[in-house]
Amino acid sequence: MEQRYISGVEAPLLAHRRAHLLETKFKQQRPSRRHRIYFTMAGATIFIILAVFLLYGLAMPLSFVSRNHHGLRLRILHDGLAMGPSVPFDFPDPTLIRHENGTWFAFATNSGGRNIQVARSRTTNILGRWERLGIDAMPENTWTTGRNTWAPDVKRLYDGSYIMYFAGEMPDSHQHCVGVARSDKLEGPYTADPEPWVCPREEGGAIDAAGFRDPTTGRQYVVYKVDGNSRGDFSQCGTGTGDPNLKTPLMLQEVSPSDGCTKMGAATILLDRIPDLDGALIEAPELTIRPDGTYVLFYSSHCFTDPKYDIKYAYSRNVKGPYRRASKSLLQTPQFGLKGPGGASTGGEVDWDWLAFHANCKDNGRCMYITGYGQE
Repeated sequence: MEQRYISGVEAPLLAHRRAHLLETKFKQQRPSRRHRIYFTMAGATIFIILAVFLLYGLAMPLSFVSRNHHGLRLRILHDGLAMGPSVPFDFPDPTLIRHENGTWFAFATNSGGRNIQVARSRTTNILGRWERLGIDAMPENTWTTGRNTWAPDVKRLYDGSYIMYFAGEMPDSHQHCVGVARSDKLEGPYTADPEPWVCPREEGGAIDAAGFRDPTTGRQYVVYKVDGNSRGDFSQCGTGTGDPNLKTPLMLQEVSPSDGCTKMGAATILLDRIPDLDGALIEAPELTIRPDGTYVLFYSSHCFTDPKYDIKYAYSRNVKGPYRRASKSLLQTPQFGLKGPGGASTGGEVDWDWLAFHANCKDNGRCMYITGYGQE
């Protein structure tokens, strides 16, 4: 092959041409502005997707905690043998409160000629021996008939005095309304206000009030039942219980922490009866809070004369709800040899895992029982 030599004149031209060809090739290989935008957006999308997956993975434990929350399961802490009553006398609708000296007091529905019964533990052991005191915690009547005084609940106020919520019978009918009474001493005597505190007569009246102080906020509340099943002719659980539209809602009313009764805002419905599940009614609300901040609403369903009478519970992360019902009753016939357990009280405190309630005890009416409870 003939070898050709480049002259001095051609060399610069050839170098310029090669540089031009390389620049043209580079431009062809370099992505256009549109392509650069596309690649940038694609990269950002991939980054966002990866970030979402990462955050989701970090959130998984919280998600499972939330689901477990909504699956709160409580159980009775008992050895499986038959329970014996703490107060082996007629002592219905008991409420618990601890004295400053560490002993325990319980108050109950009228019986034995007393408007409000009182019992006391002999020691600081709540499961030890109890004695029924021969006193009437609220001997005087005001707006009530002085008969059928039901379901007292006693709470200590910030000033050291005590307030009692109770259901009193109206003089002109068999309906009840909620009243309040006060005392400087835990055991009383309590003096009732001259007028009812809550009295929705057109809805059937109100019963089963219980106080609750929220330890997370310091706010004070009272829960109670609108006694819708009392409308109609007098009977143990009222009439109209077969009506699917009959309402017996459990209400929440915020009150002033200073006096425990000045209403703050309107009452809120927490729960109402479901006929297929609850029969004639739901009643006996009791509000407490678990150490993890879950609010627990205990209540009873069916008529107290019905063998299906029981203790149920619902729970929520907000004191005003919504409350989710547990999948089964906490306590019912014939667990631990009990018949018709109901009317539960915890004292409404975060660190009290005790449950006081009544159950039928042969010829002695409805006796008071006490047991521990906890989370499964």
